[in-house]
Amino acid sequence: METVRLLNPQICDPYGYKAPNGLNIVYEDASLLVCVKPAGIACETKKVNQQDMVSLLRNYRSQKGEGAYIALIHRLDQPVEGLLVFGKNPKSAAALSRQLAQGDFTKVYLALTQGKMPAPEGRLENYLKKDSRANRSLVVDAKEKNAKTAILNYQVLEKDFAQKPGQNLVRIELLTGRHHQIRVQMAHLGTPVVGDRKYGVMASSPDNDRKYGVMASRPDSDRKYGVAASRPDSDRKYSAVASSPDDGLKLCACELSFVHPEKKTKLSFQITPSWAKNYHMETETPDT
Repeated sequence: METVRLLNPQICDPYGYKAPNGLNIVYEDASLLVCVKPAGIACETKKVNQQDMVSLLRNYRSQKGEGAYIALIHRLDQPVEGLLVFGKNPKSAAALSRQLAQGDFTKVYLALTQGKMPAPEGRLENYLKKDSRANRSLVVDAKEKNAKTAILNYQVLEKDFAQKPGQNLVRIELLTGRHHQIRVQMAHLGTPVVGDRKYGVMASSPDNDRKYGVMASRPDSDRKYGVAASRPDSDRKYSAVASSPDDGLKLCACELSFVHPEKKTKLSFQITPSWAKNYHMETETPDT
C-alpha cells in the first residue's frame, strides 16, 4: 500500500512542486488529485465572488495547459480542514464515486471536543434529519420522515489535551456521510466540537424542543503553530509556521484511503491538524 503522510496542512507543496493560488496538493497523477482543503473555503459554492476548491483546481489545471475538468468526489463542511480527492477525468471520477457509495473509502477525523466523554471508545448510531432552510441537521426518531442513519466510531486519544481541562482529542471514523454528521452527533452526546458556532451552543428547533447541542469552550488566542513534514521515502523535511484562529472549528479530516481507479493499488494519506501540532498519530506499517 502506498502511503503519503503530511504533518501540516498549512504547508504548500510538501514534495517540491509549488502549486499556484496557495493550493496544497499532496498527490497528483493523470487520474486524480488529492489536496488539503483549508478551513473557511467551501468545496463548491454557487455564491458569486467566493472562492471554492473546485474553481481553484479548475484554474490550476487550466494554468498548466490541461483540461479544466475536476470532479468533486466527497465534501467537507466549509469550516473543516482536511483531505479531499478529486477526479481528473470522468472515468476516474465514476470509479472513485462508486467506491465511496460502496463504503470502500476510509475517512478518519481528529476532533477536539469539550466535556466528559462517556467512554474511552464507542460507536454512535443516531438518525439525522437535515433542515435545508436552516442549513442544519438534528437527531430525530427513527420513524420520522426523511430520517437517515448516521454511524461513527470514536476513540479518545488524549484527555485534557494541550493541558486544557475538559478538552479531549478524539479520533473519529466516519461510517456514513450525513450532513454535519460528526458535529451533530458529538453535540448530541454532550461533547460538542470546540469552536462549533452552529452546534456548540444551546439551540432548539423552531417547531419543537429538540436540542442541537451544548455550549463549547474556546481555546486560548494568539497561538502559533510550527511543525515539520517529511515524505516517508525521503530524507527531505519541510517546515512552516502558521497561526490558527482561536475560535476556529477544531475538526480535521486527517486520514483518507481508497483504491486508485487505474492502478488498482491502495493509496493512503494522513495529515496532522494545524491546531494539534504536537500530536503525532500512531499508525501501523503499511502493507506492501
